Amino acid sequence: MYGSEFRWRAIVLNYAYAVPCERVARIFGVAGRSDRRWYALYKETGHVNPGGRVKKSNYAPELLDYISGYVKDHPAFYVEELQVELRRPFQELQTGLSPSTILQFLRFELGLYRNVLERRAREAVPREIEAFVAKLRCWYRYPEQLLFLDETSKNGLDSMRRYAWSKKGTRAIVRVPFARGKWVSILAACDVRGFIAWKTTRGNFTRIKFHQQVIEVAMPAYVNSDTTGVKLFRHCGYAAAGLNDDVFRMDLDVM
Repeated sequence: MYGSEFRWRAIVLNYAYAVPCERVARIFGVAGRSDRRWYALYKETGHVNPGGRVKKSNYAPELLDYISGYVKDHPAFYVEELQVELRRPFQELQTGLSPSTILQFLRFELGLYRNVLERRAREAVPREIEAFVAKLRCWYRYPEQLLFLDETSKNGLDSMRRYAWSKKGTRAIVRVPFARGKWVSILAACDVRGFIAWKTTRGNFTRIKFHQQVIEVAMPAYVNSDTTGVKLFRHCGYAAAGLNDDVFRMDLDVM
C-alpha cells in the first residue's frame, strides 16, 4: 500500500499542473488505474486515503445514544430485552429493530465487538449475583422455597466417516452420508424433592419464550401452596416480561 505522501505527490501533478493520469503513473511507476482512483477519491472527499472519509450514519443520533446508554447501564443484557426497550421510545422504527439490526448497531455504529460485550458481561456477573442475593434475602426462610430451573438442548446431527483409496496424484472422492435430526430444547424444574415439571420446544429458547416457559413450569408447582414459592414469585414481581424491579424497590422501601 502506498503512503499518503507518495499519493500527494501524484495528486499535485494531476490537480495543480494538469498532468494526465497515465503520464503521472509512468513517472511514479504505478498503474494508471491506481492514479485515477487516487485522483477521483481526492476530488470526492478531499483525502488521498480511504480512512480519511467521514463516516455517515443512516440512523438518528438519539437512537444510537439510547442504545449506547442502555448497553452501558446493563452490561449483562439480552438482545431481546434491548429490542423490547427500543420499541417504547422509538415506535416508528419498530419494524426495523430486529435482533440482526441491533447487532449491526453494536458492531458497526458503536464499535462494540463481541469480545468487548462478553468481557463487560463477565465482569458484571459478580455484581449481578450480589444484587440478586440481596433481593432474595428479604423473603428466603427455608430450602422448600427454592426452585431450580435449568435449560439444555440437543441438536441432532449425524455424519458417518468413510475412507477411500485412490492412485497417487489423483483425488479420492467419496460420498459421506449426512443426516440432520431435530433441534430440541428442554426446560426442567426441580426442588428439594426432585424433578417436578418440564417443558420442551423446537429449536432454542428465546428470552421471551424462556420467561413464558418459566411461568408454565414453575408457577403451577406452587400455586396451591401459601407458604412456599408462590409468595416468593409474587414478591419478586415475576411476569412474562421478566423480573419487575419496581416490586423489589417498593418492598425494600417498606422494610
